[in-house]
Order: sequence, then C-alpha cells, then structure tokens
Amino acid sequence: MGLELKWAIGLAEMLKYYHSGYSNNNCDNMGKYLKSLLIIFVLAFAAFSSVLGTKVLSEERITKDPTHQYSPAIYGDIVVWHDYRNTNSDIYGYNLKTKQEFQITTNTADQYDPAIYGDIVVWYDYRNTNSDIYGYNLKQGRSFE
Repeated sequence: MGLELKWAIGLAEMLKYYHSGYSNNNCDNMGKYLKSLLIIFVLAFAAFSSVLGTKVLSEERITKDPTHQYSPAIYGDIVVWHDYRNTNSDIYGYNLKTKQEFQITTNTADQYDPAIYGDIVVWYDYRNTNSDIYGYNLKQGRSFE
C-alpha cells in the first residue's frame, strides 16, 4: 500500500474517531477540519496521479473478448476470472503491470470461480464430472489438484 493511500486512510480513521458520537464543538470542529483535509488530499492526489504514476479516478477494460466473463479476483497485479470464449468456461488472467492476458486452463470441461493468493490460483473444475478443486502456480507455470 502506497504512502499516499496510508495517509488518506489514516485521515479517514481520525475523522471517523473524532466525528463518531461526539457532539461538543471542539470535536465537531476537529471532524470538519479533518474532513476538509481529506477532501483536499483526495482531490490533489487525483489531480497529480499521472505524475505519481498511479491511476486513481479511472477505469480500464481488461477483457476484450465479446463473450461473457465472470467472477474476477485480484491479488497484487494479477486479475483472474472465468471466461466463455472457448464455448466452455476457462480460467484467464491479466497482469496489470505488463497489460498481458494469459490463459490458465485449457481443459474442455468447465472451470469456474477462480481465487488467487500470491502465485496460486484455485478454481472449481468439472473435468471429472463432479466438482473438484484444481490449482495453478503462476510462478512455476504448473497445475496441481
């Protein structure tokens, strides 16, 4: 988490602390002051986000395929989801830093609902008729069950 984001979260926590349940003028004034500081910081951070190399108030389309994509999950710079572009559901990934999409599963059965933690992606897999849990190690480039 970047320093700017930690600072904004700290301000928000202070605002919540000073503004929750207190009704005397000193706390009300402190809450208004902190709220103003938070708003100024967020606007300044958004305005200078391109200088800092971070997109704050923007969105980016990750998938370009016209079929359906569902169940996105993210860890660090990697986003994973299940995707119907191959007539069945497969697991795909996207690296936000490199802007590269990659396919994780290629089995003709359906794979659904990926989750990611670190370099490990797991999902429900129906290649054996019933639902099993399969996984893939992104760093090693290998599947496991």
